[in-house]
Amino acid sequence: MKLLQRRKQATTQDKSPTYSHYAGSGVCDVCNSPVGSGEAFQVPTPVFWASKKYKKWVATNPITKSQLAMSGITVDQFIAFQRARDKTKYSAVCATCVHLF
Repeated sequence: MKLLQRRKQATTQDKSPTYSHYAGSGVCDVCNSPVGSGEAFQVPTPVFWASKKYKKWVATNPITKSQLAMSGITVDQFIAFQRARDKTKYSAVCATCVHLF
């Protein structure tokens, strides 16, 4: 049974999208960790904002969770507000966070 689960995980991971490396430098759009040129990935903006895993991360991350509680908005409201402000084609996402997309 465990072998079957490992094979399923490997197959799932193999089908994950590949993103181009981000040529600029700055911070990860998820966790705000500093990234240098080529250290992050370009995740298309529609993919970034539509990610259910990102939404779950926002809802459970202690920092964003407390910020949302203080501001009195829901996760959906936060994502809709940020999405409306985002005029970029891509989000820079570090190697640690890219699994969310």
